[in-house]
Amino acid sequence: MNTKERLLAYLKYKGITKAAFEKAAGLSNGFVDKMGDNTRMSKLELVSNYFPNLNINWLRTGIGSMESPISECAATPTGEGVPYYKEVPVSAGRAELMEVEGEENAVGFIKITGVSGKFAFPVIGCSMEPVIHAGDIVVVDELNQWDKIDPDKIYLIFTHDDRMIKHLETDEGNAEILWCVSPNYKRFSIDKTDILKIYKVTFYGRLV
Repeated sequence: MNTKERLLAYLKYKGITKAAFEKAAGLSNGFVDKMGDNTRMSKLELVSNYFPNLNINWLRTGIGSMESPISECAATPTGEGVPYYKEVPVSAGRAELMEVEGEENAVGFIKITGVSGKFAFPVIGCSMEPVIHAGDIVVVDELNQWDKIDPDKIYLIFTHDDRMIKHLETDEGNAEILWCVSPNYKRFSIDKTDILKIYKVTFYGRLV
């Protein structure tokens, strides 16, 4: 299997077509077909930006597992890893859930090689499929500047009423709103004044 074949195998595993992936990731038509064993690392990183849990070394060489391994460990006094809120799911849709404050409800800690973050949550809902599935976990980290919003990235947005995972887009005509976008849910706008917090998703995948 070469690099292109491994990427096609991964897309099949994630349930997303080659064309849908190229469009969703903002890549040119034929991007996948042009991949080969000599593909530059910068090109591979464009793929990993969309699939952060994809093991780039496996994509490049075929060595190791398809996705980075995830392990869950019990809470410890030192708090090693990312606090995991197993009983506080986030929605790949919309859910009436309030923001987590502090770490008192964390049931343990998630350790993922090369991944850092502030919180980890289980996912419910299916609006982000085929990228993020119900039953996955997401790791999120702080986002301090809303002007750094990237429509190709995935974010966790807290409002007064919802906690949801979405792509975000700015509105050229109205600087006071953001658009929430996902593959299986009608896009909708939210007023910036309703937003309590935005986190960037740094990892998503399954516990093993």
